Amino acid sequence: MKTIKRMLTLLACATVFSAVAADAAMPQKDKAKEDPAVRAARIREKKRIFLGDTVRKPGSLKGAITILSAQNLISPSDIETGVNMLRETGKFDFRIEKIDVTGPWTLETFAKVRATHGSEVTIFFVNDEDAPATLIAPEDRWAAINVRKIGRGLPENAVLRRRMLAVRARREFIRTFVLTCGGCSSQFPGNMMDVAKLEDLDTAEEFIPVDIPPRYTTYLEKIGVTPAYDKAYYFACKEGWAPAPTNDIQRAIWKRVEERKERGPTNPIKIEPPKK
Repeated sequence: MKTIKRMLTLLACATVFSAVAADAAMPQKDKAKEDPAVRAARIREKKRIFLGDTVRKPGSLKGAITILSAQNLISPSDIETGVNMLRETGKFDFRIEKIDVTGPWTLETFAKVRATHGSEVTIFFVNDEDAPATLIAPEDRWAAINVRKIGRGLPENAVLRRRMLAVRARREFIRTFVLTCGGCSSQFPGNMMDVAKLEDLDTAEEFIPVDIPPRYTTYLEKIGVTPAYDKAYYFACKEGWAPAPTNDIQRAIWKRVEERKERGPTNPIKIEPPKK
């Protein structure tokens, strides 16, 4: 069965890329006249006609992970870069919010702010003289990164210090998130999880090992946080959860899937005949 599914998927991909092949067969003189942007748009439209636009499976995106920043030592874009790395492993609902809380950051402060601004999982970025570099409370589903302490031992040069601090904070954020959400360590050495002291953050390889996302994804599912499941309309039809077609392209795809008996929806929706 799995082999058949793979073959059908490959067939679909082959059909899509036939548009590219047909484009390659265009005479060179015609290609030279065509604007690259126009050509790219034409190929995209051919793919869209065959596969349809992307649709999201209903109920697939649940819960949220909130990042609360109460500091100015690193910029929002630095935090966004780290979040984007996590988004590449799963389309979870990450929310970044700037909050105006000066501290001191005691356990009571964290609990109070989380109750007001947090979600299923909450990660803090703070600037505090007394709090440790990192606090992780997995049972309470929150963690905190003290950016001031993360910067210990960095060069005095302002520009270099800021750049290195942004890298440290980003890597410590990913590491903290993973540890908070049941990811623990990886079997692959040299990555951000393999850190014994702050200085290790400067040289650790910046990648998320492949054995980490399945662990925190499983954990997040247990607490009601699931990623968005997005597919082209054609594949949504094949998997049986596509919404009712709303335009001519979707109606044509729905009909094609049913006629070819490529599994199709479990409860087929009757397509109204074309109006004369």
